[in-house]
Amino acid sequence: MTQLESVSTENMTTTLLPSDIYILIVGHLEPEACYSLIQAIHGLDEILPAKDFRRQATRCGNTTIHLAAQRGDLRLIKSLHSRGLDVNIKNLHGVTPLAAAARRGHRSLVEFLISIGATIDSQDKRQLTPLHNAAYHGADDIVRILLDAGADPFMKANYPGTTALHWACKSGHVSTVALLLTRLKNLDEIPATWESALEIAAKKGRTAVVKLLIDANFVISDRVIQQAGGSGQGKTVKLVLAHRKQFREGFLEQALLRAIREGYLSTVKVLIEHGQGIGYHKDAINRSLCQTGSIKILQALLLVGNNFDEVRQWSIVHNAAITGNIAMVEYLASLGWMTPEMGTRALFEATFCGHSAVVKFLLDHGFKLGLKKEESAIHTASDAGHLEVLKLFPGSVAPILFLYPAVCNRQISLVRELLSSKIDTSSTDYSDQKKLLNSLLKAVEIGETEMVQLLLDAGVSPEVYRYGNFDHSALYRAAKGGFIDIVKLLVQAGADISRENHMVRSRVVDGDHGYTALYIATTKRHQDVMKYLIESGASVSFQGAEGHSALHAAARSSCPSSITLLLEAGADVSAEAFCGGTPLHCAAQYGRLEAAKLLLRARADPSVRNREGLSPWDMAMKYGHEKIASVIKLADG
Repeated sequence: MTQLESVSTENMTTTLLPSDIYILIVGHLEPEACYSLIQAIHGLDEILPAKDFRRQATRCGNTTIHLAAQRGDLRLIKSLHSRGLDVNIKNLHGVTPLAAAARRGHRSLVEFLISIGATIDSQDKRQLTPLHNAAYHGADDIVRILLDAGADPFMKANYPGTTALHWACKSGHVSTVALLLTRLKNLDEIPATWESALEIAAKKGRTAVVKLLIDANFVISDRVIQQAGGSGQGKTVKLVLAHRKQFREGFLEQALLRAIREGYLSTVKVLIEHGQGIGYHKDAINRSLCQTGSIKILQALLLVGNNFDEVRQWSIVHNAAITGNIAMVEYLASLGWMTPEMGTRALFEATFCGHSAVVKFLLDHGFKLGLKKEESAIHTASDAGHLEVLKLFPGSVAPILFLYPAVCNRQISLVRELLSSKIDTSSTDYSDQKKLLNSLLKAVEIGETEMVQLLLDAGVSPEVYRYGNFDHSALYRAAKGGFIDIVKLLVQAGADISRENHMVRSRVVDGDHGYTALYIATTKRHQDVMKYLIESGASVSFQGAEGHSALHAAARSSCPSSITLLLEAGADVSAEAFCGGTPLHCAAQYGRLEAAKLLLRARADPSVRNREGLSPWDMAMKYGHEKIASVIKLADG
């Protein structure tokens, strides 16, 4: 027995196989075969990373020579080259071994690959060259070697149209940028791109690179200040303004707008110190300030004399109220902006949106809503489930308005209290009935079994719908969530097991079928729910929207036990949807091998063709599921 034959996958702790022999073997193997060998021989992990090999081979298309280049294994590269492996081979992303080595800074390997004919300016699928990669990673030695070997420093990638200089500026490698600049005879050699190298450096806040480019006489375009300000690069903005005072109309304002909107305080201060005020962009700056809600930025604007008239004051107050920015509300009140009218409107908005802290602050400071506004805001807060807001209006809120928020907040004791003594569940008032219904549906959706029991015991019907007949029933929602106890409660309370529920209400036309609770439970793999519904009389043969049965859903979701359950209950294994597809077609299309085997054992006909003339075998081949195709072909004889 040879040393190689004595190695097993169960015992990978030791190996007597010399690396020399491995190197000779690996030159003749495909990546997957290399992986198998590495799996079997533990000691070879030092040469190639076994854990990463399969991922890189299948997802990236990396060959052995790519992995050797990544690890800087010159010895292995030489061996592979001597066996005739192509040094310019590309992986799935178009990356060559030279690009892989350049990216990781393996100098000796880069020199060797160039010496044996590696293409210097080979571009990957993003049109990046080895020089792009080396420049981005700041590998100055590699950049110098590539340039000396004839690499084109002006070759553009489609990311978007950037050269190696742009990539070095983007990552902020000053020495690399300086090295590339030494190869420029004049700035006109740099090809025009969407963003200049200086704009990219300014946008990324590479202040040292920006200074280097400015000193090299790069033009400070109007977009430079806009990019730097908009991305919050305060130091870069200060440097740029030191070299250029005036910009075309609107660019400084846009920089300030972006900085305010994103909350970049230091950048805002730099621009203000430069003399950039609100100017004629008052409305836009006001909107930006509302979006960020920053007290410090507002203070900075006020300190330099920027005034806000009553309309602009209100917009800031309004935004603080609807966003629940309590700190901003308190600050605006301290400025005296919270007039009686503004305070009342802010209280309405905060109540409407459910911001209890803002509501409490305004109520404590004496602001009140009129009767109609209070009623409107309270009803909206109730419909949205804002329980804490409702508690701030003692005596003004009808008990029924507390029910839905109590359910949303899982306040079981409050729900019990409301239903037992404070709410008339027999009321015929449409608004009251709607709130009872919404409370039941919400309790079902969040899986609160005890709340569902309380609501059903109080007389809420399980067969009412929020949006009429096209809405999903409570039973459908419970089946979808897999809440078996709630499903049992609803069925026992008289919920219609066979009711059809439409998935997209806006697309429903008269005569369309929907999906049953059994179908959605099958889709979600809730087998306990499926079993109970079947035992309770749910039809396993019903074909809903698009003609799909529950068995179609089980085949698509690949749940063998669900398929078995449906088949044992009498589901039609050959049921055809409107497209002519059977459950076996679904299994073949979605690559569900176990499902296909179960269906074939149940005598599913593999010769049935859908409306496009495709058999299950055709579907499996179309979607690349060869194993399923072979199983179907074997069953078809």
